[in-house]
Amino acid sequence: MNYLHSLRLLSGLFFVVLAFGGLSAQVTQDFSTSTPGSHHYVDPLSPFTEHILPATMAPQTQPNAATMGAIPGYQVTYTPTRDRDAGGGLTDGELFGVVDYTVAPTPDNDMGSLTIDIAANPPPSGNNNIYVLQDPDGLATLRFNPVVVDGSTMFSMSYIVANTSYENGDGADDRIEIYLINTATGDRTMLFSAINEAIPTTEVWTTLTADLSGLAGATVQLVIEFDTNASAEEMAIDNIIFSTGVVEADWPECTEPSLAALGQSPATVCPGVPFRMEISGSLGNATEWVIYSDAEGTQEVARTSSDQYDFFGGAELGTTYYVRGEGGCASSMDLTALALTIDDGDCEPNAPPSTSFEDALASQEDYVDTGNPVIFRFLENNQGQPTVTTGGRGKELGFITAFAPTRLGTSGEAGLTDGDALGVTDDPDAAFTDGEKGFVFEDTDGLVSAVFAPIDIAGLSGVTVSFDYFIRSTSYESSSTGTDRFTAVILNESFGLLEEIFDAAADGSGGFPDLTIGQWTTVTYTITESYDDPIRLTIQADLDAGSERIFIDNVSFSAGTVVCQDEAAPVIACPEPISVDVGADCMATAEFTATATDDCSSTVTITYSQDSGTNFPVGVTTVTATATDETGKSSTCTFDVTVNDVTAPTLDCPEVTVKLDSTFSCDFVVISNTDFDPIAADNCEGVTLLSANGLSSLVGDTIFKETTELTWTATDASGLTATCTQQINVIVPPSCFPTSVTEQDPSDFANVVAIPNPFREAVTINFELPFMDEVGIDVLDVSGRVVQSARVNPNGDRTYSWRWDATDAAGGRAAAGMYFVRLRARGQLYTKRIVLTR
Repeated sequence: MNYLHSLRLLSGLFFVVLAFGGLSAQVTQDFSTSTPGSHHYVDPLSPFTEHILPATMAPQTQPNAATMGAIPGYQVTYTPTRDRDAGGGLTDGELFGVVDYTVAPTPDNDMGSLTIDIAANPPPSGNNNIYVLQDPDGLATLRFNPVVVDGSTMFSMSYIVANTSYENGDGADDRIEIYLINTATGDRTMLFSAINEAIPTTEVWTTLTADLSGLAGATVQLVIEFDTNASAEEMAIDNIIFSTGVVEADWPECTEPSLAALGQSPATVCPGVPFRMEISGSLGNATEWVIYSDAEGTQEVARTSSDQYDFFGGAELGTTYYVRGEGGCASSMDLTALALTIDDGDCEPNAPPSTSFEDALASQEDYVDTGNPVIFRFLENNQGQPTVTTGGRGKELGFITAFAPTRLGTSGEAGLTDGDALGVTDDPDAAFTDGEKGFVFEDTDGLVSAVFAPIDIAGLSGVTVSFDYFIRSTSYESSSTGTDRFTAVILNESFGLLEEIFDAAADGSGGFPDLTIGQWTTVTYTITESYDDPIRLTIQADLDAGSERIFIDNVSFSAGTVVCQDEAAPVIACPEPISVDVGADCMATAEFTATATDDCSSTVTITYSQDSGTNFPVGVTTVTATATDETGKSSTCTFDVTVNDVTAPTLDCPEVTVKLDSTFSCDFVVISNTDFDPIAADNCEGVTLLSANGLSSLVGDTIFKETTELTWTATDASGLTATCTQQINVIVPPSCFPTSVTEQDPSDFANVVAIPNPFREAVTINFELPFMDEVGIDVLDVSGRVVQSARVNPNGDRTYSWRWDATDAAGGRAAAGMYFVRLRARGQLYTKRIVLTR
């Protein structure tokens, strides 16, 4: 070895030791050290957000494992990719993780759900453990501990894919990708990629290899992406090897979420009154707080990345909510409970009607209108922002808020989309006259109307309405964009003007004529007329500067009752999905009931797109339920009725006997008779027939003289199958046999002799071949009928011997006469004539 070559080797070793922080060695993961499971892995987290699959209790399969020396650990990330109604993730339970394939299926485990016949396809590593990825109903990304490679690193791994159909069945592709990624650059070395029908279904182990010598010094990570949505869709991996390398330390890193406490605001709440959940904690690497209505964390209510969540729909008696952080790399942290504290005192509506806005959710944040600022519209509540609409289902008078564009130029076009103080606020600087909350108008850039719930004063006279207002001291004016205005009116239910309490327009003096600026003031107005139909108090402001702000509080009527505001459609709840098995007529009856409630109507009518108790066809039928209240408002929900065809088709394969025509071919015959076709039947229509040759009929099929059987499969519309094997007898006429050895085609058969020939009791056929392989032997009579068959292996030195005792396949004595011994090996034939005497 010369000096220069030695120096290169030493420098290379020096690089491996120092740059890698340790000696480079083979890195192998064959799952032999992983703890196998025998039960479905059930993901306890929501299937609708990305997250690291958390560990669960044995004997469930475990998707993740820690690194052990040169054995790299692994971790699975679940990402929702399927339609929300179809993608349940791994919450329904699948074999996902390491299994010992030799564990037999029993009623006490889930090993029977394996699609791949691993026993028939043993893993290449030679041990019993393999990693299975099964039906994630979304994207499962399996990542292994990164490895620092060197100038001689070679990579290999093996995988096997279940023999089933892969397709885009719910709007998302079935997809498999296997690649190595450079963690520093993001560059990928793609090893395998296929989607839908292109996914191979040969169900044999395949080895992937890659030369990583060009990435010396880089850190690479093996990644496997598996995105499918059917229980039969499955793959397994084994025998992952980096020939040299160093496993990267401190992988993976994750900051778990922590939830210190949950609270509610207000501290006590009446049924039906909105409330705010307050969340104290840190999300860490999680992405959301997920709120559930059950202690198991299966009935999701809402998600938020904020430290609060507003329940505008109101509180319900006996409700407990459960919260945890999810997403990112968060594992299954414990759920934290919040049992609502419901006011057990007087929760009846105020009599007479009034509000000081204490029931509504307040915020000091700006309200941001997400709608079109240049058209009239009713405003909607936004999470974490001041309430602009509330149904008033508690003690207090409800209200809605409307916006009408009245301003010109850029200011008017902005409306409330730029964010302003509008709605219920708890700003302490306002010093509200009754309680801690009130309603604020600020820089509305248009006319904003707070429209209170309708009040029935029929038969009453002298009814008064009062409220407090506070106008901030600033300059109110009339400008090129419009005039600042503060108005209070009485409207009918159609929003037509009945009476004007006041209409104050800025007069250029800095305020509003006849209104007090800079202090709380009470307005009391006596309604002058008697009205048989309900009336509405409406307070309006039209302002266009950020410093212009008006508060109102303590709104009340001296008499009257609140009219139920049927502003919402009924709330309808559909039944859970229904699954029934098909009847004899390929139909099934399904019984179901939806429920509905309404805020005003005592009677709600429910109709269905297909009625309960009627027949449903095989497959999935989506039923739409519609709830309609007494005013014609309606809402819908949907649920699926699945009718399962559980009866496989029947299939009968008749035996076929055909004879070669020596004038056409002594090697094959083409079938032209449909009488030979198998007969398939099913309880439902739509059964298809397919042979192993890919044909739906024997007509036109080519039957070679070596053919002895043909497998057929019948498949019904539900994918159920039946198979049968058709026995095929090919008669070779004497005209197709050579009369002497010299007439035969050249072959590798040599020194073929029959001893003795003629014979009486038995004959031994000896021959030689230049290779060692199994040889098929047939004895045929002069009509071409096969009398006896056998398969012979070499003696050990490329010589073969076979003894025929003159019996037929049934064990009887063959008749005296001439016979033909046909030898078959590697597509070659040789025929030897023999004579049986008495």
